Formats: sequence, C-alpha cells, structure tokens
Amino acid sequence: MNPRTSRTHVYLPGLAAHDTSHGRAAFEELNKTGVTAGSIFVDTVEAQAVMRARYVSHIDSKLNSSRALAKLSTRELRSLREQRRNAHNAVRVINHGARAAPGNNALDSGPADVLWVKGHGNANNANSISTRVEYQVDQNTIHDGPTQRNLTVKRGYKQVHTADQIANSVRHITAMLKPPAPLNQAPEAHGLDVRISSCGSAGTVRRDPVGGVVPPEPPNFAKSVSSALDAQGANPRIRVSGFIGDTNSSHPVRGQFRTKVKQRVKQAAVTPAMENAFTRLRAKARVAPDARQAPIKHRVNPNAVGVHRLGVPIQGMMNHLAPRIPVRRSVSAALRATVQPFTKIELSTPGETKPEISVPRSRARVQVPRG
Repeated sequence: MNPRTSRTHVYLPGLAAHDTSHGRAAFEELNKTGVTAGSIFVDTVEAQAVMRARYVSHIDSKLNSSRALAKLSTRELRSLREQRRNAHNAVRVINHGARAAPGNNALDSGPADVLWVKGHGNANNANSISTRVEYQVDQNTIHDGPTQRNLTVKRGYKQVHTADQIANSVRHITAMLKPPAPLNQAPEAHGLDVRISSCGSAGTVRRDPVGGVVPPEPPNFAKSVSSALDAQGANPRIRVSGFIGDTNSSHPVRGQFRTKVKQRVKQAAVTPAMENAFTRLRAKARVAPDARQAPIKHRVNPNAVGVHRLGVPIQGMMNHLAPRIPVRRSVSAALRATVQPFTKIELSTPGETKPEISVPRSRARVQVPRG
C-alpha cells in the first residue's frame, strides 16, 4: 500500500459554517503554501449546502481573476483546479455513526493529518468556545461635547460548544478520515494533529512579575479537549494544540496568521505587566514580538444603556435597529433551537489607543500532551 500523503482539514462547528469570516478562513487554511487540501467538516446538511456554494464561488473567483492567477505557483494552480473538481465532495457532514477502530492498532502507519477547529474563544475560558453569525451591523458617530465617538452595534446568534462536544466530533472525524482497508487487513488508525485556532485556546501569556516562583499555567481550552479525549478513550495519536495569546487572527496579516497579546489596562502608556507579558511571549515564541498601538474598544452593556452616561445617544441608535433579527433559511430549525441571540455594542474614540504585541501564529502554538 502506498504511503498516504498528509492532508489538511477544517472543522466548522455549529454556526461557524454560516459565518462569512470563518468560511473564508477555512479556505485560507486549505490553500496555505505547502498544504494538501483535505475536507471541510460541518454539523448539518444546511451548513454543508452553504459551504459547498462558498467553496465553488471562492475557487472560481481565483481561477477567473487574471490578477489572482498571476500570483499562483503551478502547484497552487493545480491544487485549486483539483479542489474545483472535488468541491461537491470536499464539504462533509460529520457522521456520528462513524466509529474509530478499537485499540491502538497500526499507530505508526502513515503521517498525521492536520485538523483546524474554528471558533471564538477567550484566553481565560477553559470550558468552551463559541460560534456566531452576525446578521445586522449598524455604525454611527456620537457627538458628545468636544469629542466624537464611533458606535458599532452588532446583532446575531451565538452558540456555545463545550470541550467534550468538540472532542466527540473530533473522534468521529478521525473515523471518517480512515482510508479504506485492503481485504483481510485491519483498518489503519492514522493520527490526527488537531489545532484549535480559537482566541486564547492555549491560554494567555502571564502578566505577573517576571522572576521568582511562577504558579503553574492555568487550565485552557486545548487542555480541556485533550482531557476529554482521554476520558472518551480516544486513540492517543490524536494530538491537540492551541495558541497562546488573547486573540488569534483568522486571516493572514501581511501574509502571516498572527496571535496577539493586549494590554488589559485601557491606557496608552505601557504598564509593567505588559512589559512582563512581552518578555514571556518572546521567551515562548523565541522571536521578538511586534509592538503597536491598537484602538481601544469599550464594551457597553445593551441591558444598561438607559443608565449609562452615553445611554441617550446609544438608545437613539438602538431604536433604529430592526426589532427582530432576521433568520436565514440556511440555518436549520434544530440548530436555531440551540442558539441564543446577542447584541454587542462597542464604543471607541479616534486616537485613543493602548499597546498590543503579536508574533506569527506558528510561533505561538502549544501542543498538549495526551494522557
């Protein structure tokens, strides 16, 4: 049997497949330099239809653009054409009836595939990630005295995914990726390199003083998924990685995916805690982080707009929003029953910034040992 080529896959749980940003991110993962594109896995038939249409549209936009074609190597162009031919079969609904072969048979046969798990996370939340889709975005400028503030109101649906649920889906995907076994041979149990790209999936960089006794790293979502796989008796060749930092970019910045650490205090001057975070990130990533000033975004509680000091203009903005969030037909009734609506209000002042540092995502990856 010829050695199998390692492939790259993407899992878009829940609403991620209906989110334009994560849908685009999936294609970017599959079309990175040196990557052999595999499959995109989703949870529902409706999500499969959405991603199949996006898949074809995304590839056609590149194949029909002379500017895009000029930037592609021969290998990349060949890969895109192959993906176009296989677009219908490349997006797959997770088969929860698929079961991996029992035991640890053939652990060394074949290289591990890579599986990117998309979603939104929090560096301080080890229990779950979420997926969301924004249906309505309104922007306005508030004039309050000498200053002008930018107001952004986003509405949509959000779904929460626990570490146990993600681990369970990963096991079914592993079973679906097994190559067919030759006659009279046991199925091969190839490994799977699971990379959870949600923000802070491997926690954040400690901001306590450098030196002295440092407490153990706190729990993080990648560790929780790895522990869930252990509890479920999953094959030990399924390995989990996360990315340290507060946020993890879904799209390349200047050609690179990046992970960022932000100053917690909303002030322009660098705090000692941020200097310590810079030192720790440099030590972990083994590269000097890039430093910049990032805009400060203030979150406003939508349920407290009436008592907030900027409540009146925000309330006026809210009155112009549609009273109900429209429902896309592509979202199934079963999926809609498990999600919750959200309203996210952000306020920013032009020129108001605070420090932020970043490193290439590949440098921020942390692999979690199984068992």
